[in-house]
Formats: sequence, structure tokens, C-alpha cells
Amino acid sequence: MALWSSLWKGEAVLTEKSLLFFLLPVAQTLFFFGILLAAKKIFLSKSRPDMMVPGPERMKAARFLDLKKEVLYLTLIFINLAFIHLQTSLVLVSHGQAGGVNRFYFFMLIGVLLILIPYYYARGKMLLREKLPE
Repeated sequence: MALWSSLWKGEAVLTEKSLLFFLLPVAQTLFFFGILLAAKKIFLSKSRPDMMVPGPERMKAARFLDLKKEVLYLTLIFINLAFIHLQTSLVLVSHGQAGGVNRFYFFMLIGVLLILIPYYYARGKMLLREKLPE
């Protein structure tokens, strides 16, 4: 069974069948919930439109909170896609059906994750400059 497939060289780390196969899915689950909890505590708790006075500022805060949620969920989707790709590659390597991780696909997922940073800032600036009806 393949335990890990290197992104840089074509050789996979092979071992006997064991419970270590479930190490990557457990790490994925812990990573997912860790990011979700950290984002809720740090990223999403600062924008609470229900605590603001009604009016245009409350609408703007609500839209900004929606943007934060959108970026957070997109990030989690692409992180999970990266984990899924690694897990699928390990299964295929274990059965002799593949040579390892598809580097192009994996690095494209990482590229999309990095593109989300300027996307968030650009959309945030657009929301801040937007004039809302009073």
C-alpha cells in the first residue's frame, strides 16, 4: 500500500497494509474543521451586521460578511480537492494504476487557492466603494 507519493520525484513510499492508510483522511478532517473553527473565530466574528444600527452601513457589513463566507467556503472546497487528489493518487498507486500525483492538477489547485487572496481584496474594495441607497 502506498503511504505517501512525492510531488517532486516519481517514487511512492510503500508499506504493508495498515491503519496508516487512514492517516491522510483523518488529517484532512482535522485540517478542515480546524480552518473552519479558526475562520469563524477570527475571520467571520468581526463582521456582525446584527450588532450594527440599521441602515446602509448594516447592509454593507452584511454584504462584506457574505463575501468573507464565499471566500472561506471556496478555500475549503479547493483544500479538500487537493486532499482528495492526494488520496485518489495513493489508492491508484497502491493498485498499480498510476505513477503518482498529477503535479499539474495539484499545483493548479494550489494556484487557485493563491488567486483567492487578491480576489478577496479586489471584491472587498469594490464593496467598500459601492454607494448604497440611503
